[in-house]
Amino acid sequence: ANIYNHNTEFSIPSGCRGIDITAYQRINIYSNTITYQSGGKQGIFLQNAPRCFLINNTITGYKNDAPFSIGIAALKSPYNTYCCNKVPGNATGIYFSGDCDQSHVKHNIMSSNNYGLQCGFATWIGFQKLAYSNTWPGSAVNFEAFHSGSPNDMVRSKFDVTNGPSDFFPVPTPLALWFE
Repeated sequence: ANIYNHNTEFSIPSGCRGIDITAYQRINIYSNTITYQSGGKQGIFLQNAPRCFLINNTITGYKNDAPFSIGIAALKSPYNTYCCNKVPGNATGIYFSGDCDQSHVKHNIMSSNNYGLQCGFATWIGFQKLAYSNTWPGSAVNFEAFHSGSPNDMVRSKFDVTNGPSDFFPVPTPLALWFE
């Protein structure tokens, strides 16, 4: 059975998470607005949570609380769809760790973060198609997209941005193994 969380507004106090999905699958999280009062942890947190849909959520954080405020964090959560989310002003907009293979990261707006999109060590998310058209409007303090895994992990997380508009290609330019 699918479980839904939608059309909710959260104001997160310091050190807390907005939505925490651990060891569940097929959770649909859409049209939520999550704002940090100060020093929040993660707006939406997934761990061992496959086959979830995160659609049209807005998570606004305080990037000066780095590395703690993360808009969306997914740990070992494969086969998920992250679509049309807005994650402005976080230390990290969207963060992946571990096996998040066959994730679909599409039409998200990652703006004014320290890192817009970040993949940790030994992390892969699967091939991302050009039509997925994520954007990084404005600039990030550090990198709009950053992968700290091996070259093999980067190849297994490749974004096709060939001939796409400039907002589809994050800057500063990450390693060519990840975006091309």
